Amino acid sequence: MTVLKHLRGHKPEMLKRAILLTSTPDAVLKTIAGDVSAVVKKPFVTDELIAPSRAAVNEQRLNELRALRDKLFKTMNKTPALKAEIDKLDRAINKVLSVLQKFETHWRR
Repeated sequence: MTVLKHLRGHKPEMLKRAILLTSTPDAVLKTIAGDVSAVVKKPFVTDELIAPSRAAVNEQRLNELRALRDKLFKTMNKTPALKAEIDKLDRAINKVLSVLQKFETHWRR
């Protein structure tokens, strides 16, 4: 929990990307589970760590794609090439959202 306290105080933007590996009782985790990207209970198998790691990477990618799309969308002179690029970004965003949705469905079971 010391690492979480440090992130809260010094790098709060990193907290949502943190994956907590713990044997802490569920009653204690209820208060912090929403602050981090995922909670993996010990002992765990490899897939239980890999899946939330991939989801965190995809969420970061989603944020980057959305920021780029929004920046291009605000451009006043939307040329056909720019519109095509925005469409391409929308497709990439939808693909990442699909991956994240599959993760949510599988991980939250």
